[in-house]
Amino acid sequence: MILTLLITMITTTIDPEYVFSPKNAQWRYEKKILSEHWPLNEQEFWPGKSYDYAGYVDIIAAGIKHPKFGRPNMLVMKYLDELERINQYIIHNITISVIHNDMVYEVGFTDLCMSYNWKCFMNEHVTMLMPKERWGNFGPKLAEFTNDIIAKEVKITYPIGWRGTEPIYFGALIGAPHIIDEEGHFNFVRAVRLTYNVRDEKVGNISYLWRKKVVDFLSNVKNPPSDILEFGMFHNESLPEGLQEVADSLSPKFAITCIVLFSLCALSAIVLYRHDDGFVAIDWVRSKPAIALAGKIYSRLSSVF
Repeated sequence: MILTLLITMITTTIDPEYVFSPKNAQWRYEKKILSEHWPLNEQEFWPGKSYDYAGYVDIIAAGIKHPKFGRPNMLVMKYLDELERINQYIIHNITISVIHNDMVYEVGFTDLCMSYNWKCFMNEHVTMLMPKERWGNFGPKLAEFTNDIIAKEVKITYPIGWRGTEPIYFGALIGAPHIIDEEGHFNFVRAVRLTYNVRDEKVGNISYLWRKKVVDFLSNVKNPPSDILEFGMFHNESLPEGLQEVADSLSPKFAITCIVLFSLCALSAIVLYRHDDGFVAIDWVRSKPAIALAGKIYSRLSSVF
């Protein structure tokens, strides 16, 4: 009875980060300090300036590898245009149907995103990697003035670029750049990162479904999203889902192992007895299969709890 009550009082967690680390782990203390000094505000969010990401999808996009020449340059316009098409599709076309007051609403990224001054982060760095004439369509009167601002105020350099007084950390947005001068200009990029951060406090379930839909879209083998790009992804559920896949693949093998182990254990505890007439039967006085099975069950329970 006492043991039963104690078991019911045990608190559990399924978060792999906490399951596989001690309570006094150094990273827990450091994460607590970071969360206290840089708390997450879903209405005043800026990528890279917070540490408690509750809902995110990080995507690494690269051109399909050539068997002889390797990965292509992602700065080539056809790759940037394709990446921007994927980005715009995710932002505007991937939605979740939500029923409220008998009405069906389509909820997308702009409804779920964490924002700053009511504006979502929409991976504008993809446009900045394009030639400057692709940055916007300006009228004749503004074209000369705008070009002058772009030339003087915008710097596309690695690892830190500038948009006016706003720093942009390209070190976290592009991969394997080829630097061509001391200022950090580059003419080759092997991969580009897209990131989508969605709210979790009040719309966590919808955000989770949206993130799952994005992952399913990009990992669709039968209908790949692009013919020239490949994608790698990491999101909130990557680690627990990976562990679950491993557990699912090992479950049949574990069951077979347990059956074989229990069978051998029970058989090894059986003693045979030969009667005077030559008939061989189990000697139930000296055979103890129940005790052997109980020992294995006890060891299994100890490994579980």
